[in-house]
Amino acid sequence: MALGSVKQEQRITDILQYSISNKVRFQDCVNLIESLAANSAAREEVWKFLTANKSKFIEMQKQSGILFSRVVKAMLHNFSCHQRANEVDSFFRSNPFDGSEVRSVSQAVEVRANCLLNSIFT
Repeated sequence: MALGSVKQEQRITDILQYSISNKVRFQDCVNLIESLAANSAAREEVWKFLTANKSKFIEMQKQSGILFSRVVKAMLHNFSCHQRANEVDSFFRSNPFDGSEVRSVSQAVEVRANCLLNSIFT
């Protein structure tokens, strides 16, 4: 998705705001945010946006936990440090998302940790 590849911080913020507006269907919002989460220039902004708008995302998650967990996995898969993965894990454990997100986060943290360890020792 072309919008997911932007590099300018203001454009990233604008796209994120637009993605949760009433002008965008939920499944399209998820695709857009997932695309931004895979973009190294946008990943940090996506994380900040998700945490700042957690009540909106909790409501969205209630509509479709499966779609929302894709956003979480995309974000975690691309974080490059174990400390950040732990921060994300902690966020989801301390906020009222349902169990599927917590499981997705835990699995992604574990996979990410293993990838980092493998890159160190190989």
